Amino acid sequence: MVLLLIPMRLMGAVAVDAARLYMVRGKMQLAADAAALAGASSFLDEADAGDSVQARAQHFVAANPIVNAPAVLESLSFNADSGTLKLVLSYHTGSLILGPNGMTMRVRAGARAELVRPGQIGRLIPSENPLHWWKQNEATPGGADSGLVILSR
Repeated sequence: MVLLLIPMRLMGAVAVDAARLYMVRGKMQLAADAAALAGASSFLDEADAGDSVQARAQHFVAANPIVNAPAVLESLSFNADSGTLKLVLSYHTGSLILGPNGMTMRVRAGARAELVRPGQIGRLIPSENPLHWWKQNEATPGGADSGLVILSR
């Protein structure tokens, strides 16, 4: 009977670590998606001098802490001509029950910005992507300064 306690504790430790890693990965993906959307939204705001793609993405990474600290923006690549952005976040989990040194996790996200052409106002947000960033200038709705940023994988 006592010998069964060791495998049962081991299974419990695996379950606790797996649940924590699942939760951390989910929070990391939300932070990566927010950073990608925010970074790509700067393609729509060309007039905002000093507000770079990197700065916006980094701000949203910092604004979405994982457990007790924000993730690290490991890489960021973008193409301003096509309005696309890709990034990778990393986060060190800290100690786990079965891994006292923890582990480093990485997630990827991407986003694409599109300017809205006149007459497209009221266009539906794509249903396959509930996370989006919509910019509309109140002075000229549907004008060249309105745009849509959607996640891309």
